[in-house]
Amino acid sequence: MFDALSAVFLSEVRHGSFAGGTTVSLPLPRVEVAGVGVLGFPLQPEQARRLIAAAELSPFGKGPLTLVDTEVRRSWQIGPERMTVGGAGWSGLLSEVTRYVKRTLGVEGTIHAEVYKLLIYEPGGFFTSHRDTEKVAGMFATAVVVLPSAHRGGEIEVRHLGHTETLRLGADDPGLMGIGAFFTDCVHEVRPVTEGYRVALLLNVFRKEGALAAPDARGPVAEMAALLRRWDAEAPGDLFLHMLEHQYTVADLSFGRLKGKDAARVAALAAAGQQAGVMVALGLLDVHETGEAEVSGGGWRRGDPEYTVGELLDSARQVIGLRFPDGQEPGWHIDSFEDEEVFPEGVLEDLDDDVEFNEYTGNEGATYERRYQRTVVACWPRERSLKLLLRGSTTRLACWLLRLMQEEELTGISAPALAASLIQEWPIPVGRWIGSEAKGDLLVLLEALVLLEDGDLVLDAVDRIGVAMPLQAEVADGWANALRLLGPDADAALARILRARVGTEPGACAALARAFGGRGSLAPLVEAFAAGVSLDAGALAEAALAFVGEPDTLQKMAAVWAPRFDVDKVLLPALVSLAGKARLKVPLRPIVQRVQEVLDQRVAAAPRPPADFVRSTAPITCRCVTCAEVKGFLASPTQEEWRLSAVQERRNHVEANVAGADVTRATVKRGSPHTLVLTKSLKSYELAVAEHKKQIAARQGLDWWV
Repeated sequence: MFDALSAVFLSEVRHGSFAGGTTVSLPLPRVEVAGVGVLGFPLQPEQARRLIAAAELSPFGKGPLTLVDTEVRRSWQIGPERMTVGGAGWSGLLSEVTRYVKRTLGVEGTIHAEVYKLLIYEPGGFFTSHRDTEKVAGMFATAVVVLPSAHRGGEIEVRHLGHTETLRLGADDPGLMGIGAFFTDCVHEVRPVTEGYRVALLLNVFRKEGALAAPDARGPVAEMAALLRRWDAEAPGDLFLHMLEHQYTVADLSFGRLKGKDAARVAALAAAGQQAGVMVALGLLDVHETGEAEVSGGGWRRGDPEYTVGELLDSARQVIGLRFPDGQEPGWHIDSFEDEEVFPEGVLEDLDDDVEFNEYTGNEGATYERRYQRTVVACWPRERSLKLLLRGSTTRLACWLLRLMQEEELTGISAPALAASLIQEWPIPVGRWIGSEAKGDLLVLLEALVLLEDGDLVLDAVDRIGVAMPLQAEVADGWANALRLLGPDADAALARILRARVGTEPGACAALARAFGGRGSLAPLVEAFAAGVSLDAGALAEAALAFVGEPDTLQKMAAVWAPRFDVDKVLLPALVSLAGKARLKVPLRPIVQRVQEVLDQRVAAAPRPPADFVRSTAPITCRCVTCAEVKGFLASPTQEEWRLSAVQERRNHVEANVAGADVTRATVKRGSPHTLVLTKSLKSYELAVAEHKKQIAARQGLDWWV
């Protein structure tokens, strides 16, 4: 269906071209230049040289820069502030220029032209390939009036979509003038002047008000409308994008300012979309690609290396600046698209754009970067607007949703439907922390839910996001405001969040409980702790700090935690991290007493050295004959050493099984087979002594608390 739609779209051909030129015989204008006087025509070389002496070199634009480089542009210019153009013949000439532009470029409606500058090309003068910038609001074309002056060369070569028009505007007859016109987005160049002096007025052509009318296209409209009505049954996707012939800036992107064939085709498609219930909008297809560059020639021995585009590493593809036929903006953009959605088929492969290569730097290989924008017309069924919007990132979606609630309606989007989809697709990070961007996104979503006043959506957010996503104190107010929409169901929803998150983020849970119920309202959190939540040392310390302003409640919780949690893994490390917090001494007394009791018992049970050579046989689990001999050796109170002369496999087996026993191992490599020697050691006793010292140090560290 899309192929057929593209074919009909392209079949609506409007009269007119992208460029054209002619010569006219009209009364000459009066041109007066400051410091030179009134120009005489045909212009004589002496006066041409005086013009150059009074002029300045012509600059050119490169991105945001304005540069002068005679390798790119070699001409002279005089601005309108230093000259006057008038006389009896001027109004007739200006009228002829606008008539010629409309007739040649296929433009309808009222247009205007104004002098931009006077250009002088001496022998050797030229201007390499470039596009004109739109210098005034509504500008869509450039017009050139070549004044009578004997010269050779200076043709304007205009290229567009693989076609070339060469404008030869000079005339041997001294009474003739040349008029040329082309759309501003067309690439063009001024060929070198080989003889004489070429003098021309450059004019900006623009539209002040009113649309550029498109011709009657009732036949194609009906055909495209029929195709669009079959979208649900036959269309392969949710989006149809078609490239236009001309390029437009964001500021100039509107149905009323389209040029030539674009105006007729888009107007017909818009009318068809209105009949079929399909959204039609203009937009800018914006692509930013980065990737690896490959060396194709050159090199340090042969000069600068030459690169070609290699493997694509990253690509950001959007359709931005959407505009509807009535001039309204939808308030969102399409955050991604596929090649199969862009027509004519394969058009993206044929784009000719400048690629910026970055040479090797240190250990980094050469890379390339390419960014281009192309104007497209976009179509999609209204009911699929939400699917297109959901192609975007969570951050953008959350912000757009908030804008929808606070400022204006987003065309084609249901706010509750968008919120429900956002909740279901919300990314849940792994771990206990979320970044500032994710927090901001969540706050925007929660604020939008409050504005929607939809309790069912809040419940969905609680069950999909609140219980699964790490809770941070910074979003407590947002959750509290949303929960209040639930009325009698709010307490239960709050409890679900607290029970799910209190084990890892007790401090944030306390902030949420306070935000919801007011200062000191930690009852829901106490209930969550009482439900048997497991805490690690960091979470317990965080929970204690959350309750520091409510010592009685904290002491009750400490009485619950003291017998529940492990002394070494939870209670003692928590006390160490909280040492110095004087306000916690009394509330945490149950935990301190439990830890003190355990440590006192350990300190009192000082390890004693073995009275003889008996060592534990527990590490030996093998039941083979050799390992049984080893067990007998370990149990002997008098035997200190045991020897085994055997092949390496048996020796290795014994060594593996005595790894945890109180013995040292050595191999005597005399004779064959070698001999494994096991000698009893004090390893377990020494480890016990080291551990006892740790317990003494831990008990001493507890002195601040007691």
